Amino acid sequence: MEGICVRGTFHLLAVTGKRTSGFPYFYETGHLLPDPAQESGSRFGTYLQEIVSALGIDTAPVHAEVKASDDAIELIEIHTRFGGDLVPALMEKALDIRGFGYFYDALLYGRLPEPPSGPARVAGVRFLCRPLEDAGLRIPRPPHGVRAEMVVGGGDGHEPGALDNIRIPNQRYGLIVFTAPSHEDAEGFAAQLDNDWQDDS
Repeated sequence: MEGICVRGTFHLLAVTGKRTSGFPYFYETGHLLPDPAQESGSRFGTYLQEIVSALGIDTAPVHAEVKASDDAIELIEIHTRFGGDLVPALMEKALDIRGFGYFYDALLYGRLPEPPSGPARVAGVRFLCRPLEDAGLRIPRPPHGVRAEMVVGGGDGHEPGALDNIRIPNQRYGLIVFTAPSHEDAEGFAAQLDNDWQDDS
């Protein structure tokens, strides 16, 4: 979740849905913004207000990761920064939110951020977790209304490594950023990308 705390009051801007590789490693393979759970934003906002109050956060951007079920929210991590992995860019693409501008307005002038009126689009990113030569350096043909771009690079520091003798295969070879007119379109294209680009090892 992304938000801004202004004089101790938390303002929720966006709920991001993260996708992982699943058992046994659960490394991140991408995310969509906004998540459909954004419609329950007041629930998350109330929970995070309790957290920022307990931590004494005054005026700062806030990035929090939680695990949510129907009857509980559990905090995984919280920081006084915006999320990484292109989350600020996705906020702008999907909700026309310029997070850093909102923060500077709050910091310099005490101006409260305006919550988004609703998603203009759904934006997503998928990390390319398979060697490019295996996947043929191509983006699957996007469905109507979906726009996508690929950014190709070498390993970005997320190198496969050993943690207590457990291999974690999470190297990223690049990424695909996309926008879609609906969650259904975004989820369909994301599933197509996951099928083509994720490492099955």
